[in-house]
Amino acid sequence: MKNILRVILYLTMTLVLMSCGGEAVRLAAQKFEGNIYQIEVRPGPTILKGMNEFLVIVSNKHNQPVADLIVSLRTNNKSGWKQMIQDGRVGVYRRAIEIKNPQTGILQLQVRKEKDELTVLKFPLNLTQQ
Repeated sequence: MKNILRVILYLTMTLVLMSCGGEAVRLAAQKFEGNIYQIEVRPGPTILKGMNEFLVIVSNKHNQPVADLIVSLRTNNKSGWKQMIQDGRVGVYRRAIEIKNPQTGILQLQVRKEKDELTVLKFPLNLTQQ
């Protein structure tokens, strides 16, 4: 009887955790200097006004993670840059920031490899503009 209850509890918890995930919004990937920058926005399935979590996944042309970057982001020229947190050394960077207008907003991604190398990539938040 205890084993049956454990199985039912396990299945219930699995279903609850799966339903909490939600699908991420993926912005169009960009290539720059041999690296591929992929952006995921959560919660999905659409980008909402308010706080959104951004995941930046950086890989090289051999699909290996690029983990030696300092990545910052902002959604307009007036706001300051917010440095993203590196999620291990797997080429994933994350940060939650506020989106004021998802229809006209543009995510600006500042990528710094060394002190002198600075690049800004721009990703429209409105998926119809991509």
